[in-house]
Amino acid sequence: MNLSTDLGYRRPELLAEPGWLWERRDDPNVRLVDCASPEAYGRAHIPGAVRLQVDVWIKEPEGGVHVMGPEKFAELMSGLGVSDDTTVVTYDDLNTTFATRLWWVLRGRFTPHPNEAVMCRVDYLKDRFDDPDVQVLNVLPEAHYSGEVNPFENSRVGHIPGSVNIPIEDFMAEDKHGMFKAARELEAILEKHGVSPERETVVHCQAGVRTTLGFFVLKLLGWDRVRAYDAAMAEWANRDDTPLVLGNT
Repeated sequence: MNLSTDLGYRRPELLAEPGWLWERRDDPNVRLVDCASPEAYGRAHIPGAVRLQVDVWIKEPEGGVHVMGPEKFAELMSGLGVSDDTTVVTYDDLNTTFATRLWWVLRGRFTPHPNEAVMCRVDYLKDRFDDPDVQVLNVLPEAHYSGEVNPFENSRVGHIPGSVNIPIEDFMAEDKHGMFKAARELEAILEKHGVSPERETVVHCQAGVRTTLGFFVLKLLGWDRVRAYDAAMAEWANRDDTPLVLGNT
C-alpha cells in the first residue's frame, strides 16, 4: 500500500514510504538526513541517517533572517555526503517543519543554483501584497496573526493586510503519526479560507520554518505558483515601512 498515493496527493513522490526506504537502505545514492536536535539524534535515529550539522533554520550566521548562502550550503551538504546524484530523504521529530525547511533549501539539483522563483523578498511583497493576483498565507498560530501575543519580541505586531491565517497544525492529521491530512481535506481547508491555486501564493511565518511546511503542502497538492517569504515577520514586523494590521481580519 502506498499511503501517499491513497491520500490523493498530486505529487506523492515528494513523500518517502517506509518500504521505499527499507528497499534502498544500502543504496549509496540515497542519503537520509535527520533534522531533529542533536540530543534527539543521539537518543535514537533511523539507521544510516546523518545529522544536520547546523541550526535547523539553515540561516545566515549571527542572527541572519535569510537562508544560508549557496557556498556555505554546498560545504554543509558535501560534509553530509550529498552530491548532485544523491536523493535526499529528510525527517524530524516536530511536525515535519525542520524536514520541509531542508527540503525547501535543497529544491533543484544540489550544485547551488539559487532559485528566486520559489523565494519572496521584502520589496517584492511590498509591491504585491494587495495585488488581486497574489494571496499571502500566514501559517503562524492565530494569536500571533492577530497581534495578541508577541513571543519573538518583534518591534511591531499584527499581520500583513489581506493575508489569510491557516496555522500549520490545521494541515496535520490528528493522530500519533504526524502525517498530513488527505488531499481532499487540505483542499477543503484552503478553499474555506479563499486560498486558490489560480493565484500566486506567498507563504510566511515568523522566520521561515513553518513557512516551508505550508509551501510543501501546496506543492504536494500540485500547486505551481508558490513562494516562501523566508525572512518573514522577523523582517517585516521590524521595519517601519511595511504595513501591519491587528485583529483577525
